[in-house]
Amino acid sequence: MRLKTLILSVLLFSWQTGLQAQHKSVVQTYGNQNEAIIDQTGSLNPHMADVYQNGNQNIATIYQEGNGHKASSDDGAVGIEPFGVLQDGNQHRATIEQYGEDARAEILQYEGNKNDASILQHASGSVLGKIEMAGSENVASFDQTGQNIIAEALMIGNQNQVSLLQSGGVNLQAAFYLNGNNNLIEATQTGSDNDLGNASAWGVQQLGNNNQAYLTQDGQQNTLRLIQNGNNNMADIIQQGTGHSATVTQSGNNNNVTITQTN
Repeated sequence: MRLKTLILSVLLFSWQTGLQAQHKSVVQTYGNQNEAIIDQTGSLNPHMADVYQNGNQNIATIYQEGNGHKASSDDGAVGIEPFGVLQDGNQHRATIEQYGEDARAEILQYEGNKNDASILQHASGSVLGKIEMAGSENVASFDQTGQNIIAEALMIGNQNQVSLLQSGGVNLQAAFYLNGNNNLIEATQTGSDNDLGNASAWGVQQLGNNNQAYLTQDGQQNTLRLIQNGNNNMADIIQQGTGHSATVTQSGNNNNVTITQTN
């Protein structure tokens, strides 16, 4: 079992200066050849970070700079603090980087092997992020900037991919659910008040195998909902401007749809 020296130094610093700098780092790891790095900078800032790895050859990196970061949920696990990065299985990789203010990130990668997850949140104003995976060789990545931005992804199966870029704006939301194998979601949102899903409604659901979704929302108050239920379906949807709405359901196999809405 291998933990880098940096973790130990951060842990010591966190606990020794707990009330003054309010840094806190908790690391637990089981198995062999696991690696975790936590780097928290900025004095008198309430950073928190948690890493839990159970298995072999898992890698987790958390880097936080600024104010109000957590890199964790409020759920708790194995009797210690809530987790940012919880990995079960083997050869998982997770990276969380947060700058600025009011960010919170959570990566959970359950049983399976070789899942990869990355959340980079620049922030200034609330940003959430969250990635869950159950299966093997899944890839998910968010890059979010700031002000009430939320992104959630849940993947069940193998070799699924999600990538999302949300830029500066107010209340950009996205939530993806993938259940199957070899599914792909590429999404970009810029502007403000665009909706690609939220905590109560998935923006994109892929139920089956080899489905592809390429989604762009650029502007204000655009809403998109997509369900792909079957195999080998493709959707390419672009909404630019203000007040567009698209709701698409693909049921069956080998369906293609292309939608462009601008004003």
